[in-house]
Order: sequence, then structure tokens, then C-alpha cells
Amino acid sequence: MSRLVILGKGPTWDQCKFDCEVWGINDCYLHSPTPIRIDLVQQIKDISHVPEYGDVEELRKAKELLGFELVTATPIDYKDLHEDRLYPIREIVDHFQSKFFSNSFTWLMALAIYEKFDKADNDKLEQIELYGCDLRGDHEYLRELASMDFWCGVAMGRGIRIKVPQLSAVLKYPNGVIYGSWGNLQDEIEAREFHG
Repeated sequence: MSRLVILGKGPTWDQCKFDCEVWGINDCYLHSPTPIRIDLVQQIKDISHVPEYGDVEELRKAKELLGFELVTATPIDYKDLHEDRLYPIREIVDHFQSKFFSNSFTWLMALAIYEKFDKADNDKLEQIELYGCDLRGDHEYLRELASMDFWCGVAMGRGIRIKVPQLSAVLKYPNGVIYGSWGNLQDEIEAREFHG
């Protein structure tokens, strides 16, 4: 089965087994005290001008140590650190006919669907696993959740399974109960394996 992990920095980060291809956002690699498998790191924000989104020198050291592909939205020219490629923003927006991107996870989801499924000739992506992409708690995450659910739906519409940890807010009912649930409706739907 062709699987891909999208890795953030939220509480479920530590549930990732790193046993398949891993794409991460920003400085997610800093969460581990030991080197981890990370194949691609996406930096959507221009970190050379916004220090709170990651120290460029730290990124250079991590890239050298872990050997990941660096995908950025803007060119980086810092000592011997350069992006491996620029994020294909126009190509992605045109392909999906959507600009519904609220955070780094959604840009990474779209890239995964585009490159690993839509453009793939064989060994198409079958499952995306989300760790550390929890979108729980604060106001900012609540605004971003709909976009993440949307991109999960885009993937699911192509037959790609989405695996999310129990603690994640992604693809969950707001109050834990399916709309229109009377009596045992929710149990009946779950028994029919309605959702993944």
C-alpha cells in the first residue's frame, strides 16, 4: 500500500511511526531529540524575513543532517541553503480550481494529492496519515479546520483513505455526534463502516 504521512507539530506528532514517506511542515523535525525520517519539508512562509517561523540557520543544519527535500513558496538564498524547488502554487490552484488554503497543512495535502495521485502513473497514493495536524483548541485552528476537512474530502473523493488520530479535530463531528442522530443511528452507521 502506498502511504504518506503529513507531519505537523501538534500533540499527536509522537504517534507517527516514521515507517513510510514523511512530509512535514516548517520545523516539525525539531520535536524529536534524535534524527527522524523526513523526506520533504515545506516552508510556505518566507522565513528569511519572518524569524518566528523558523531560524534559517537551524533549517540549514537540519537539512544537512536529515537530507530532506525543501519545498518553499519563496526562494531562499542563505549561505549554502537553497530550496530544492518552489511550491507550484499557480499549478495547484489551476489544477484544483480552488484557493481554499488556510494553513500549511492544506497546501501540503494539495501537493500530495496532485503529485502522488493525480500525476502519478503507477503506485498511486492510497492513504494519507495525519500526525501533529490536530487543529484543536484555539480560535485560529477553528478557522482553519474547514479547509483541512475540505482537502481531506478532495483526497477521499479520489479514493485515498485518510487516517487521523483520535485526538485530532480533523474529520470529526463538532460535538462527537453525527447530525440527525436519534437513538442508535450513529451506531448503525458506524457498524456499516460509513467513515474511516
